[in-house]
Amino acid sequence: MDTLKNHTNTVLHLADYLTELRESAVGLQTDLPSSEDGAFRPKQEAEVQTLLIGYWQSRVALIELLETIREEDRLYETGGERYFIAAYAAALLLIDAAWFLRESAKNSPVLRRKLNEEHRDFGIPPRVYDTLQRSLGSTRTAWHMYHAISFYKAHEDELIQMAKDEQAMGALMEIIDSRKHRLEHSFTRLQATRTRIRADNISSGTKRWLFKSLYGIQKAGGIILADRYLKRGHEPSIPEAIRSNILPYLQTGDILAVRKEHAVTNYFLPGYWPHVALYLGKSSQHKVLESMKDGVYIRDICSPFSSDSIVALRPNLSPQAIEEGIKRGLSHEGKGYDFSFDFSRSDRLVCTEVVYRSYDGLENLHFPLTRRAGRMTLSGNDLIQMAIDRKNFEPVIVYAPRYNPELQSEPAAINQLLRQCMNELEVNNPAQS
Repeated sequence: MDTLKNHTNTVLHLADYLTELRESAVGLQTDLPSSEDGAFRPKQEAEVQTLLIGYWQSRVALIELLETIREEDRLYETGGERYFIAAYAAALLLIDAAWFLRESAKNSPVLRRKLNEEHRDFGIPPRVYDTLQRSLGSTRTAWHMYHAISFYKAHEDELIQMAKDEQAMGALMEIIDSRKHRLEHSFTRLQATRTRIRADNISSGTKRWLFKSLYGIQKAGGIILADRYLKRGHEPSIPEAIRSNILPYLQTGDILAVRKEHAVTNYFLPGYWPHVALYLGKSSQHKVLESMKDGVYIRDICSPFSSDSIVALRPNLSPQAIEEGIKRGLSHEGKGYDFSFDFSRSDRLVCTEVVYRSYDGLENLHFPLTRRAGRMTLSGNDLIQMAIDRKNFEPVIVYAPRYNPELQSEPAAINQLLRQCMNELEVNNPAQS
């Protein structure tokens, strides 16, 4: 899929999802305990957890997008302004959602207390809501956005004209237009504290300003993510020699579980193996079916191979059942990503749900869903544990260079290495930045 199209789809999916989340939050406000020591009923508890998890998953997806656009360095190419539009729309979604969360909880101490609770199963640390809210009003955050706002204001007419002829860009500009009011106060305040920047200076150095703008957007978006969780210049990738050795082991229907080190995608996801993809086979030119932030799509195997660690799991199913499972999975192609991890609905799917909806119920294969933060879920680690226990899956190969630099294919070595990974105790806690 085209990179810009991928980014655009992600922003548009998230705009729709955050609108839905906002509507749910409005309904929740009318049904909360009225007193500060009021008890949450189970239904209310689940609704608050849905709001919190959905918000943080959306936030991480947007921050990942901003980080990716900045690292791709496409701003200096023809059409760089389109990448700026995608990034600016993503930043405004981040800021608007954070402000809405503040407005929803400002008059409810009991809701603020609930939003500050820790949820270890999703890596959500305590007091993360308060940390975010402090960042919203900080001068540091506002300064990070200054160049972006300046560039947009100087080129707004040109960007609007360009978007008129491109449907996707037009949709992004609608997001910007509906949320740009969130920045007006900060921009006016900052303008008064520094020498006025002339529009012709901005125009004469468009690419330079685009870079400064995108850097500021990225920094503002990631304001509460500690730099120690990101390693600048790190590009996750399975070495070519390991890739060529992995491919002969793979069979149609295998599940590929992967991990990227130093990645924002590891935040607020349970377990060492946060992501999976369904391998479609050699006859498909080694394609996979994979749910990522832009949705459920058939992708090249380069997608899961753009990781640091990988394990292949094989379902204990007949070829006929695997063929049926692949058909099931492909029926979900084009659906959106499920930022709420809600397995009760199938119009949006998280990555592990592609596997779940492909294979569950075939030849007595059933997935034991686990309750996490009020919802039934299936994580990458759950799949790995099933394979270690030889329940419905067999581990085929594993490459985890943090623990062993060699590709492992012998059952005993695989089990030992997988157990090492599963015992990983490091907790990603961006609230401590």
